[in-house]
Amino acid sequence: NAFCGKPLSMTGVERPKTIGPVAYAHKGCPIDKGFPFSSIQIESRNSKETHFHASTGKPGHLVVLEHEDEVLSHMVLVDTPDIDSVDAENRQITEDLYSLSDAVVFLASQEKYADEVPYKFLVRVMAARKPYFFILNKADQQLSQEDVLDTLQTQEHRFKKERIWLIPYSPSHPMEQIADDKGFRDFVLTLMRELRKEAMGDLLQIEVTERRTELKRRIGRLLDLLDQEERAADNWLAQLNALYEDVSSALIATEKERFSEQSVHYLRGE
Repeated sequence: NAFCGKPLSMTGVERPKTIGPVAYAHKGCPIDKGFPFSSIQIESRNSKETHFHASTGKPGHLVVLEHEDEVLSHMVLVDTPDIDSVDAENRQITEDLYSLSDAVVFLASQEKYADEVPYKFLVRVMAARKPYFFILNKADQQLSQEDVLDTLQTQEHRFKKERIWLIPYSPSHPMEQIADDKGFRDFVLTLMRELRKEAMGDLLQIEVTERRTELKRRIGRLLDLLDQEERAADNWLAQLNALYEDVSSALIATEKERFSEQSVHYLRGE
């Protein structure tokens, strides 16, 4: 809301507040063209309709609020439900939309940003090398970026101070107060610089390269697993053949002995 300067998405302390994803896209943006998830229905609305009634989203839908702002014409901004939403459908929708994302604004509150599910998601974003912007909302004045880094840093995962912005708690008129906050303005400038229209071609090329590399890694892993499975199947077949030979030999020997005894007994009788 503060980024777009409009009350587009419903806010509040209750969970879940966003019951479905809300997108902000330029009028005529062909979001529904080739949209890969048939389980998500796309519903377009004029953003002016939400001026006094911010949207909470709609379960199973992607509510698209259309605008005519040329500055944001190359972006589709999406407010998703929480990655750890209590609703399984919302969690799946968030995962699906994340797979389509080119950049991620990771928004968390001070009391839950280090929880296991959000933390693991943030690590995934970093591993995918997507541009990310970490906003800690409703932060105490005593909290610093160093404090956040101390909480998040591990030997395996190194976060950068310049990717973290702290937004203080705003008891009233949060949209206006957040928009005027120095840290938030710095975040907006950074995002608009890194995701400017002229840079999108390079960004998408990097993403394609990353996905190609990841696809090759996964295909290599799949081929290794198939090779292991084939060797295991050959080994199991060899064991079955050995077992078959042992059982057959034992059966023939038993039957031969029984047949011999019966023949001797018959001949003696004759």
